[in-house]
Amino acid sequence: MTTKARRNAVKLVDYVSLKDFGGVGDGTTDNYAAIVAWLAALSLGNISGETRFRKGYIPAGVYAYNGNISWATTGNAGGLNIVGDGSMDSILYCTATSGTALSIATNRFTLQGFGVYASAARTSGSGNGITIDAGLATTSFEGTLRDIQVLNQPGIGVNLVRVEHHILEQVLVGYCGQQGIYLTGGAGSASWNILINCRAQFCGGIGIELSSSAFHNTLIHPEVLSCTAASQMKIHGRGNILINADCEATNIITGATAYTGLTLIGSRHKVLGGYFGDLNTMIELISCINSVVEDPTFTNGASGVIAPVGLNEDSASKYNRISLTNTATNVTAIISPSAAQPGTVLIQDGLEVASALSERIIAVAGGSAYTPNVFLGSYIVITLDQNITINLPSNARANQKLKFRFVQGGAGGWTVTWNVGYKKTWSNVGNVAGAQSMINFVYAGGGVHIQDSAQSPYA
Repeated sequence: MTTKARRNAVKLVDYVSLKDFGGVGDGTTDNYAAIVAWLAALSLGNISGETRFRKGYIPAGVYAYNGNISWATTGNAGGLNIVGDGSMDSILYCTATSGTALSIATNRFTLQGFGVYASAARTSGSGNGITIDAGLATTSFEGTLRDIQVLNQPGIGVNLVRVEHHILEQVLVGYCGQQGIYLTGGAGSASWNILINCRAQFCGGIGIELSSSAFHNTLIHPEVLSCTAASQMKIHGRGNILINADCEATNIITGATAYTGLTLIGSRHKVLGGYFGDLNTMIELISCINSVVEDPTFTNGASGVIAPVGLNEDSASKYNRISLTNTATNVTAIISPSAAQPGTVLIQDGLEVASALSERIIAVAGGSAYTPNVFLGSYIVITLDQNITINLPSNARANQKLKFRFVQGGAGGWTVTWNVGYKKTWSNVGNVAGAQSMINFVYAGGGVHIQDSAQSPYA
């Protein structure tokens, strides 16, 4: 074998270039046949009991193709490795008006350093950008997508179905018609995957979404910008972790549509830090249980946002731990009134301020009427300067405890009148200047607060 022939043989074993099979990166030539032949040439056949593959190489250029590209293997075969010169330099340019631009159904694969774009005709059609789906019979595991850019697809940008132990790093999805990045279990689960510095922007659906069958995934600095779904990012499932997420609707928010940064549904999630801005609601918990939200930053600089709320926890959520510091700018309510559901612990600026069992003292300086806000505290000390009426709390939850201590200020002699929802035995006898009296209640539901112990007489 000549030296040149040997060099060519070694090259063919090391990698296979799309151009070796007639690929033309001029943006107009139809490369469908060349791509199919190129992918077929990657197989080295069965070596030591497993199918092995050469590395596929996409040189810089825009490779148009009218069709749907797919790669599938059976059993434990894997090792597909396709690399380009960068996600903005090596472009697969799909012109087909339907179907998925690139489908992968295998294990232990790597896609790195190329983009998957769509023509104008395809953008108005249908179909996803990249789909990873090993089918109903198995799970795709140990795949890697790194430095991948998916733009202008009519459907989902990157659709991962029944995947485990995958890594997505620096995956950018933009201007797609549906979700940007979507992880779903299909008939199984999408579990133990890691997303690092992945971004979705200006998509027609949720930017990044994990379905109800997504378990124990970790998202490190995921970013979503100005996607037109009601939620920029939505996390279902169980045990998912978000570290320093970034959700903003800066470019689209007008006040006509309400946008939420992050929606948490499911159980045992963790949200650590993060930045949430120019949204109507920064974070919401819906039917969310045993989850942690710790020290996110909320800000609003968009004029279209009306009364933005930092965090909202719905009535079906419980047993969560929410820790917030003073990191809100131009946000009307750091916590909505419906926060602090049964069993939830809220810590604000290092102090536990609300839970079904917590007690924080709220000092009230007089007034003719008072409406308790149990979210702010459940031990209420009122210094009377006139007769007062005690209204029902604005946001009581089942088994919520309330403790009142009344201090007769000024000349004393002030009386306390209770809303009929308080079921109690109360006396104003002994209400001289300086005297104090205490009474406790527990919320039984239906607007009824039952006296928990006898009134401590004025003394």
